[in-house]
Amino acid sequence: RQLIKTRKGREIWDQTKLKLPVLGNLTFKMALVHFTSVFGVLISSGVPILRALEMGQNVVNNVIFTNKLKQVSRNLTLGKSLGDEIAKTEFFPPLFVQMVSVGEETGRLDKMMEQVTEFYNKETNDTLKRLVASLEPVMLVVMALLVGFIAVSLVSALMSVLNTIK
Repeated sequence: RQLIKTRKGREIWDQTKLKLPVLGNLTFKMALVHFTSVFGVLISSGVPILRALEMGQNVVNNVIFTNKLKQVSRNLTLGKSLGDEIAKTEFFPPLFVQMVSVGEETGRLDKMMEQVTEFYNKETNDTLKRLVASLEPVMLVVMALLVGFIAVSLVSALMSVLNTIK
């Protein structure tokens, strides 16, 4: 717990979460959904892109993700393209990069963010459903083993008592 409270410890923890099989992908997609939903609403409300990016960073609960967004923000202040800067991080999925680039070029970045949010929200929900479905048999086996262990313990105790009586 103390390690996570330090900046470096938090980075290591968040990086580890992102690299976990299945859960890492889920963690990333959830962070992306949080960011794109807030970012899209801010853009559609007329907030400048740079300010919306900075505000969107605050809803992401992953230091690695936030650092990549800060990197994009720094480069945007130099007058570079949002889509190009997001692509340069090599952190975000190609679909997201394409949607941002198209939205930026067409002037419909807010609509593209809505579509990205919907897409990754659906993917997150599908992943969660598959994860829960795959955990059900595992839980069944664990419960069976637990019941079996208790039964063996009881029978063993009874046999022990019977042997001492004889």
